Amino acid sequence: MSNTTEPPYADFLSVYLRLPQDPRTKDWIMVKYPSIVLWSVGLYLYFVKVWGPRYMKGREPFNLRYVILLYNTFMVTCSAWFLVTILRLTYVGGGYSLFCQGLDFSTAPKALELLEVYWWLRILRLLDFLDTIFFVLRKKFNQVSTLHVVHHSLVVLDCWFWTRIGHRRTHLFHDSAEHVRTRGYVHLLFSLVHRTEGAEVPLVEALLDSTSDHAVHCRHGARLRYHSSTTAGYPKLYVYLAMPQGALFLYLFFEFYFKVYIHKSRKGFQTVCNAQDGLHTSQSKTTKVQ
Repeated sequence: MSNTTEPPYADFLSVYLRLPQDPRTKDWIMVKYPSIVLWSVGLYLYFVKVWGPRYMKGREPFNLRYVILLYNTFMVTCSAWFLVTILRLTYVGGGYSLFCQGLDFSTAPKALELLEVYWWLRILRLLDFLDTIFFVLRKKFNQVSTLHVVHHSLVVLDCWFWTRIGHRRTHLFHDSAEHVRTRGYVHLLFSLVHRTEGAEVPLVEALLDSTSDHAVHCRHGARLRYHSSTTAGYPKLYVYLAMPQGALFLYLFFEFYFKVYIHKSRKGFQTVCNAQDGLHTSQSKTTKVQ
């Protein structure tokens, strides 16, 4: 988890971007070398958008039903553990402020334990990439939406940013709660429904997760706009990145919702009307012939 060689861009991040460096995570390899994170995101995007669809062209979709069931069980269990642990170390047993918790680089036992929890939580966010990979291998390309791909990519990049500056990310407990709720619901549907066709499962996940999670993202950014310059110690760059991200995700979500629900519903309604018009025309011609 650690390395001692200074990366060439360390001064750029600290001096020019004025990003604080949490001394406790300074030597963590995925904090010190963001290129590892960038490569991970780049390979993910290349697979789900380029190589994966090419590979699956002309091939039968993989039957991953039981793999996905095991995956969802694992992810729900981990998210539930993270939720309970984060609450124990923050709001319930850590004396955290419900309004705004400032940066803290202390080496208190609870602070270090929470830091380790966040390390494993970011590893779990990398495993979220499997969601999209499963879509590609099952040839559910319509489910590899811009909203889905951008969300998974930016969350992983954000995790590097949060860990570097020492942000204890108290709303991660909200994120974990959302994963327990949405993945648990998806897991239940996937277990009960014997067919794996259609987009109902990921649509439900997107509806439940995106509306609340990204609204919270905007709220946290707006709240820190004030506290970054007073007592909390957050860099202004964090605020300027957080709020546009929240707005971007909300825009992508509503675009996704309109395309899937509104546009398709109107299209389906128009198809039915056209079919009825054709039927009436045919019946009229038959009557005239008689």
